[in-house]
Amino acid sequence: MTKNLTDYDEMNVNMYWESIEDFTRWRSSDLFKEAHNPPENSKEHSPIFGSEIIISEIASILERA
Repeated sequence: MTKNLTDYDEMNVNMYWESIEDFTRWRSSDLFKEAHNPPENSKEHSPIFGSEIIISEIASILERA
């Protein structure tokens, strides 16, 4: 959580996937849609103002002793 914001709270979520294809499949799944999109006839009010997806590639080298 980002601290010392006066108007709202900010939360960052980091996830790690084996491939962009795995992430895309998860993002397109029915389970994702059910969890992140309330039904149109729902009276639930979302406290979320907005969201942004930032994709980064992590590279590392394994050094052998």
